[in-house]
Amino acid sequence: MKKVLAIALAAAMVLGSMAGCGAKGGEGKIKGAKIEFATRQTGDTLERLRTVVANFEKESGVKVELTEYANDDYESALKTRMASGELPDVWETHGWSRLRYGEYLAPVNDEAWYANENDLAKGILTGDGDTAYALMLTTSVLGICVNVTAAEECGVDVYAIETYDDLTAACQKIVDAGKVPFVTNRSGGDFTHVGGQFTTYDDALVNDAKAQLDGTYDFESFRAEIKWFAELMDMGAFWPDVTTASDQDNTERFAKGESVFYFANGADFCRNAAEINSDNTYAVIAFPAIKEGAKKYMAGGEGYAVGAWKDGKNLAAAKALLAYLAEHGGEFVEGLSAISTVKSVDTPATRLSEEAMQKYADAVYVNMWDREYMPSGMWGVFGDAVNQFYADWSDENIESILSFLKTNYDEKYAAMHSAE
Repeated sequence: MKKVLAIALAAAMVLGSMAGCGAKGGEGKIKGAKIEFATRQTGDTLERLRTVVANFEKESGVKVELTEYANDDYESALKTRMASGELPDVWETHGWSRLRYGEYLAPVNDEAWYANENDLAKGILTGDGDTAYALMLTTSVLGICVNVTAAEECGVDVYAIETYDDLTAACQKIVDAGKVPFVTNRSGGDFTHVGGQFTTYDDALVNDAKAQLDGTYDFESFRAEIKWFAELMDMGAFWPDVTTASDQDNTERFAKGESVFYFANGADFCRNAAEINSDNTYAVIAFPAIKEGAKKYMAGGEGYAVGAWKDGKNLAAAKALLAYLAEHGGEFVEGLSAISTVKSVDTPATRLSEEAMQKYADAVYVNMWDREYMPSGMWGVFGDAVNQFYADWSDENIESILSFLKTNYDEKYAAMHSAE
């Protein structure tokens, strides 16, 4: 179930030329077809997507109905449609092309454009198997965002951080210098993106991968991670208003050098900070090794990916839309913050992420832990747990949080496997 991807060259992170059949190759067969495309995009990215879709319609003669869902409603809407057996012809897989939607999507390995997906993308899309079910236009590389200038002002060399003990010591140095080490948006990622280092991966403190996957996990090994966060809270490593500070507050604090780290995020956060203060230097570093001799880690996953319903009445037209996006999706990808996998598109987030991957070529790159090892629906549960923790990190409340996670894990695992 786990795919460990070692990246040797940063240059491998971008695709070769996105040659593909486009819409024109099958024009005679698909002209006049009508397909539905489900999206959760909003604002500028939605407008960019509409432009690409409109161009596809003109070139192919296919009519595309864009069904727009609010981000918070998207996954539940897709689950409802899966249950009813009435799915869109094309939809955004939101990180779940293989693990959740694989049985509903048409395999893409034989599509002309798939040969141009890079090794990281193929590894994420196929896991330990051989079949991919989506076109992936972007990927994400999540580590620790750093205001390098602010770190240097505190006497911290972020590239000398090898282990979590080193990171803890760096935080103390930053506190002593009068700054607050971390900002955060209190998402599930605070806990989940490094959860595997404590509980699952080959060099984890405790490897409970089997238990997590068979429904018997008791969350005891997760205690070590929460206790590490509690140590940071006692130190004053987070802002006193951590439970109420807005995303804008945190971005500004990071950009101004009042904080040094954003834990568990990608280059897009650095990009946003640079728009506020371009005088500082920003970088993404790998999650440090969990212990001496272990490897550093970076979390990855599907960024923007789309698949075609294998039982759709107009599958050929749906596949033609995927091929068109593979070849002509550059303008759309420019509006996204993840790493572009379209060679012709160069974005600030892409450049920063590639610099990180070049710097940490020996790190282990894995799919996001919660996607691989937790039952569907746990992301929101971890987000709730994070907020409970930041409000009260006492030993008593840590016990309550572990119980909360266990209860929800049991319920969601049972629900996910009820039909088996």
